[in-house]
Amino acid sequence: MNSVTVYQKLVQSIGWNACESIVYHVLYALHQIVLFNTVPYEEYGRISVAFSMLYLAVWILDLGFDTALCPFWFFWSQSKKRVVSFLTYNSIPTIIAWILLSIAIMLVGTFHGYHVAPSLRLITSIAIAAEIVRRLSKTILQLLFKNRDIAVAELIFIGSYISCVWSIWAMGIPLTVYTTVAPLLASSLISALICLTQVLRWYRALADQSNTDDELHYSRIARFRLYSYGNSMGTLFFSSNFLVPLFGLKFGASHAGLLKLSGSVVHSITIVLQKTFGNACKAILANTRSNNDITQKEAFCTITRYLYQLLYGLLIFCIINHRFLIHISGAADLHSGILLILFFVISLLDNFAITYEKLYEINERPDLLCLFNGIGTLLMMILITSSISAVPLLVIMTLIRISILALTGCMTFAIYRISPYQTIEPIFILGMILLSLCFFLFFGNT
Repeated sequence: MNSVTVYQKLVQSIGWNACESIVYHVLYALHQIVLFNTVPYEEYGRISVAFSMLYLAVWILDLGFDTALCPFWFFWSQSKKRVVSFLTYNSIPTIIAWILLSIAIMLVGTFHGYHVAPSLRLITSIAIAAEIVRRLSKTILQLLFKNRDIAVAELIFIGSYISCVWSIWAMGIPLTVYTTVAPLLASSLISALICLTQVLRWYRALADQSNTDDELHYSRIARFRLYSYGNSMGTLFFSSNFLVPLFGLKFGASHAGLLKLSGSVVHSITIVLQKTFGNACKAILANTRSNNDITQKEAFCTITRYLYQLLYGLLIFCIINHRFLIHISGAADLHSGILLILFFVISLLDNFAITYEKLYEINERPDLLCLFNGIGTLLMMILITSSISAVPLLVIMTLIRISILALTGCMTFAIYRISPYQTIEPIFILGMILLSLCFFLFFGNT
């Protein structure tokens, strides 16, 4: 595949990723806002903790499988034999971990004083498996530039899930953890089936054997997955999927519900950037890995140029419209407002790290990122076990995240002589200021 073809497919990928993620997360954010205002505050907190822990389990059980698909793509995608060998080898640890977790879930009768019905435990276990399969299938389709198929599967997923949940509510059935998790299972299975169908169609078109004799030692993959997983666990401590259950256990379900709603809105905004630019970054860097350093530098700067401008614009928008955003997030006092602001800053910082993470993953050096994130994880463990209150906890977490990002930037420049494009472009920023002011004039006083 020549460079022209790669960039053509890249542009198509960015377009489909952006369209799908915007529609998906607008619907998801609206669903969360309506749900927040429909169910009791405590119940919304329990639903928030349940969903966060479910997706936390998906992330943990991945064990670096999803990340390993990309850097070794051109090896294992050459023939049916290699596909079967690679996927079988890498799926075994995840399958074993899922079985052990499922057994543990089935043995737990109560969680934090809340009785968990056996049927809900079974549904949760199957939903975790379906989400893992859906996630891996989507990554393969991204590598195949089948972004339109992913968009269809994702929109069917979110559309069917929201329809099921509110159909249950329309029938007079209360929305609880059970009646919100059960529809997730059905929607996940449908979406996973759509993605798997496309993956199998690609698999059937492959040759039985590869024409090359190149061998990939699986110890190399295992080492990559180990460090990649360690890096993922380091960033996990700063994600909403970890912070929401943490605040639910330490400070009560009301705190969890507050962070879940704001986290859903912030996540819906920033995930559009992550899906669009994260996948684009993987595609460009993977296809420029064998070229000279200048090509990879140019690719890195091109991506960060557009990503960082959007992040600057997002920050400007939130500063100008902070009162409106805090109001719709459900903050009732100054303490809650400070929590939301700190939570937003932590979420925003993750987006500045997107390109760094992809660069080290594609070059098979997640061990370098794992070093700094390991230090962050150690500090987080100390904070979690202490009796520190909510606001100081988030302040210290913000400082840790900024420090890790700064150290990562310095290390990247020292090793690869690569730095992001950080210059503020006045025309774009001026446009964002005008847009933010227009929004403020229409909604600022509501």
